[in-house]
Amino acid sequence: MRATTTLSKRCSEGRFAGGSAFGAELIRRELEITRKAGKPVIVSMSDVAASGGYWVSTSSDEVLADPATITGSIGVFGLVPTFDKTLDSWACHTGGRDDDLVGGGPDLRRPLDPRFGQVIQASVGHIYQEFLARAAASRHATAEQIEEVAQGRVWTGRQAHERHLVDGFGGLAAPSMMRRSMQSSPQVSAPCTSSWSPKG
Repeated sequence: MRATTTLSKRCSEGRFAGGSAFGAELIRRELEITRKAGKPVIVSMSDVAASGGYWVSTSSDEVLADPATITGSIGVFGLVPTFDKTLDSWACHTGGRDDDLVGGGPDLRRPLDPRFGQVIQASVGHIYQEFLARAAASRHATAEQIEEVAQGRVWTGRQAHERHLVDGFGGLAAPSMMRRSMQSSPQVSAPCTSSWSPKG
């Protein structure tokens, strides 16, 4: 797609309720490579474009949404289930000691090892900081400014627009008009020109 000379733009409409940061990054990276190949990328959010969807949108030239789109949710969380209490209720018990944190890993039969919990928390924190950095670069803001509207909070498309997390409203028809505008102004690389003034 990005190698062809007949494709002048890449318009992506997404319904992405979140999920894997790794999966979202794979899609984001492909969009980034497409942009570097000289193809404008416009993301049009459908009814839901939560954390994973917003992650993907950080490699676009323009981000559109519907006023009622559920978006934002710039946040990360991790879960490690354990079933020790359930097993206790069935009189099923386990014992022993494992000093090898990595080798032992999470044992679902036992309470979570605090050391392993710290590893998970560090990983979540690292991904969150990367999310803030990508969103900040995309929105021409600082990570601190994005943090004011992040922290996992969810916004409607209208609220996201007020907070400069999206550029405007429209479905798949709108990107065609935007593309023509971008082509008539080739020097404009950042269509969002409004000053940053997020509302908490």
